[in-house]
Order: sequence, then structure tokens, then C-alpha cells
Amino acid sequence: AWSLAIYAILGLIGLPVFAKAPFGGPTYVFQPSFGFVLGYIAAAFVIGSIVEKLKRPSLIGYVGASLAGLVVLYAFGLPYMYLVLRYVAGKTFGLLQILTFGFYPFIGFDLLKAGAAAALAIAIARRVPHLVRRTA
Repeated sequence: AWSLAIYAILGLIGLPVFAKAPFGGPTYVFQPSFGFVLGYIAAAFVIGSIVEKLKRPSLIGYVGASLAGLVVLYAFGLPYMYLVLRYVAGKTFGLLQILTFGFYPFIGFDLLKAGAAAALAIAIARRVPHLVRRTA
């Protein structure tokens, strides 16, 4: 979460790190996709919190954490997209249109990436167990 927060801060102070124009600067908060940048921070925090609470690394636990992260990501990104499009761009999009632009094109690949990340994380945790912090 900290690394993503630093990424967002660097972009907001003007470094060209974001995907589309204006590639950096404070005006990027008016981009409909900026809510996903905020969502990445929150999602990383949620995923990390869940994984830290697992008694032992498990694929089910890591997949669950990844899915929870996706829920958080879209919970930030989609409402932000709606608000910017409605109140900044003056567009009157409904829920179906927001889902069409911000959810449907991405969710399938996001689910695949979540599964791949969970599988990779469990493989690493099993091969390098001293890197996994246990709270129990």
C-alpha cells in the first residue's frame, strides 16, 4: 500500500507516471480513472491485512485476499468514475454505462491476474517460508 501511495503522490506532484494524459500533476484527480489509483492503495492494504492474518499460507486464503482486493478496487474506482463523469465532465451516465466502461472490459482479466498472483504468492511462500510473517 505504501509503494502505491508513493506512486500516486509522485504522479500528483507532476512526474509522468500515469497511463494517460496529463501523465502527472494535480489535475489528474479529474480523470475518471483516478479512483482506481486510489483503489489500488486501499486494495493493497486490504490484501496485505488479510494475508497477514492467515495462520499459514494457503491458496484459498490468497485467492480470497485477492478477490477482496478486487472488490475494494472497484468499490473505489466505479463510484469515482461516475462522480467525475457526472459532475466534472457533465455526462449523465447510468450504472449500466459505468459498468460497461469501467467494469465489464476488465473484470475477467483482473480475476485471472488475481488467481495468478495468488498462485505465485503461495509458491513463493512455500519455497521461502522465512519471508512469510506469521501473526499467530
